[in-house]
Amino acid sequence: TYYVDSKMTYPEWKKSFVDDGLKVDVPDDTMKVKERVSFTSAKNIKEAEEYARTAFGIENVCYKGVDVTTANEWNKCLTDSFERFPELKNNFGFVGEAHERNTMMKPTIKQYFLDGLMKVNPNRTSEELEPFAERKMKNLLNKMKVSKNTMANSWSPSDEPFKSFRGVAINKEFGKNSTKFIEGLKENVKNKFHPVGCDTIKSVLDHEIGHQLDDLLKIRDMKEIQKLFDDRTYDELTEALSMYTWKNKNPNRYSEMIAEAWSEYCNNPQPREIARIVGETIEKTYDELFRIK
Repeated sequence: TYYVDSKMTYPEWKKSFVDDGLKVDVPDDTMKVKERVSFTSAKNIKEAEEYARTAFGIENVCYKGVDVTTANEWNKCLTDSFERFPELKNNFGFVGEAHERNTMMKPTIKQYFLDGLMKVNPNRTSEELEPFAERKMKNLLNKMKVSKNTMANSWSPSDEPFKSFRGVAINKEFGKNSTKFIEGLKENVKNKFHPVGCDTIKSVLDHEIGHQLDDLLKIRDMKEIQKLFDDRTYDELTEALSMYTWKNKNPNRYSEMIAEAWSEYCNNPQPREIARIVGETIEKTYDELFRIK
């Protein structure tokens, strides 16, 4: 048990409760990350996929349709994120391209629906029920269809068989040409659509990791985080963080703010107020849950 002054900044908290001798329990996953080989750039997509399987221990990997520069940047940034937050690896079953993830899921999801149909229809054969399972599978994947305007996405289902494919995925429509991808990101930052400093492929990965951390830590449920959004108008949020903070289709009003703030916190050398508060809250909450005993 320990006491934290509510007015403490995260650096002050970390110095008092971590750096100055409070016992830190290092999770097994952290040790595994430290034992792995350092990141090395792949020469082709096959090597990039093999690196992800070996270094991350993730079974479902496919970078088809993405150029090797994008795949390398995705792997490098994931390596850094897993080293920083080892617990995140437990939330990953897939790494790669978003369309390919949906394709890889097809047989698993179809079998899931078929098994369910056979349980409630014991007198019907699998051949008879297969068309219905096929239809259910197609309906689900249609809802997960990747928009051309989506750079990347994060998915965190908790139930099987879906959780075997949870993780972060890049859209080949952007990832197939890293040069044009970065040019577009620079334009987005210039127009305040995305935050200051978030004009790299790394920043896109960090945004999706922000969603993963939010799912893991439930940052969006914290009143002090909600207040950062609720106390500001559309124009104020655009100036303080980004236009996308408000202008998005996410049903949770706080989710994109948290992801955008985390991306800025990781990529802007001098993160602004919202990014700083969200970033420090994520680090502090992770330490409290997984490091401090």
